[in-house]
Amino acid sequence: MPEAKSILTQALEKARSPLFFYSASNVACAFVGLLQAVLTANILGPALIGITAIIAGINGVALNFLDVRLVDLATKLYYRREMPNGITVKEYQASVIQMSFLVYTLLGALFFVTGFLANYFIVHLFTSSEVSPRWFLANALFMSLWYVVGPLGYMQRFSGKFYHMGAWRFVAAVTSTGVFAASLLTIRSLDGYYLGIVLSSIINFVIMAALSVYILQKYEHLPLTHGWYPQALHDFFHSKRFLFFGNLFGYVKLGHRSADVLAVGYFCNDSITGLYKFARSILDSILVLFDSMNQVYQPRFMNLIKENAFEKYRLLAKRVMVGSAVFTVLVLLSEYTLLPLFIKYVLAGKFYGAQSAVMLLSATFFFVAGMHTWMWPLYVSRGQIGIYTMYSIGALAAQYLVGVGLFIAFGSQSVNWFACGYLSYYLVLFTLTYFQLRQAHPQATPFAGYVYE
Repeated sequence: MPEAKSILTQALEKARSPLFFYSASNVACAFVGLLQAVLTANILGPALIGITAIIAGINGVALNFLDVRLVDLATKLYYRREMPNGITVKEYQASVIQMSFLVYTLLGALFFVTGFLANYFIVHLFTSSEVSPRWFLANALFMSLWYVVGPLGYMQRFSGKFYHMGAWRFVAAVTSTGVFAASLLTIRSLDGYYLGIVLSSIINFVIMAALSVYILQKYEHLPLTHGWYPQALHDFFHSKRFLFFGNLFGYVKLGHRSADVLAVGYFCNDSITGLYKFARSILDSILVLFDSMNQVYQPRFMNLIKENAFEKYRLLAKRVMVGSAVFTVLVLLSEYTLLPLFIKYVLAGKFYGAQSAVMLLSATFFFVAGMHTWMWPLYVSRGQIGIYTMYSIGALAAQYLVGVGLFIAFGSQSVNWFACGYLSYYLVLFTLTYFQLRQAHPQATPFAGYVYE
């Protein structure tokens, strides 16, 4: 009995912890996102969703072409040990936040223009359906705002105020999804869809920007609104190697998570593209959990590296891997059992043929959450993202060789071939990176057989 009480006490303490609350709020946000995807699927159907996927894919290509992954460099600089002369730690950290926001805002504005123009001139290569330029404008604005707000949410984790982050993230999700739903239910067409995503992105931007200033200034004591600190801009510009490989990795992302939809659109019709987009929407809802994990664990991993506490690092990485594997198996079992019923009764049978693709894409959660979470801090802290990027290029080649190769070999309008290609990216990338880290950093790599003396 005393042992049972002790276990119960520990469980209750964990349930009251900020990390548990933040994780729970992200699960709730994932559910809200899933409801939005289901509503969209029911009203628009596969063909119209296919059109939105193509427009978003073209915008994604434009965005990743401009993206320099400044947030990773910002993380590295935020945790630097030695400060430039004449500036305090808090002033320098405020400078990192301010300069990051400035650069992302400028890039977001540039992306808005290029995203619109890219769609205007090449969308006809991927769909024969009639499209409207106002959809291009709406999608470019939506993705530009998310491009700016994403790093804001990412850098909030520096404060460690997970109660605030979790609560306001959920408020933003419910509010923005409610506005989106009202728009789509009122205007049951692509016009309503694009009006909804623009309004929802504006709401998210306002909430996340205000929250970032509030928690970083109040709890991290960063003088964000007390002055302008441009010192970090010098360090950004003089991290050419880091930025080069960060930008190169952005091109890999371009091919992996943007151009893949365009490949489906090029080889298949709008309905098949819509099935692929639907499967990706399910995956994106699940990946909200990874975002939660990443915001919690990356500062912890970075601090462990800073303290040279590699035994703790390895044990934590092992727990992350095992937990992610168990969760992924549970997700796949649930999808295998429930997804056919879900498609039949909730989606009115509009998305038959998507189940296998959903499961193939969902399997990637283990690699993203269970391996990238602890691998990426090692590459960032050592300034070795070039190695990771080169492996990513090889993985990207495997993705298209498998996806397009299966399509050509079997000559079928099946979404599964491209889903197999998507999964192949992770199988290749994380096989290569795991064995590289096992050799280079065995003291930090789980299951590497490293023995501490």
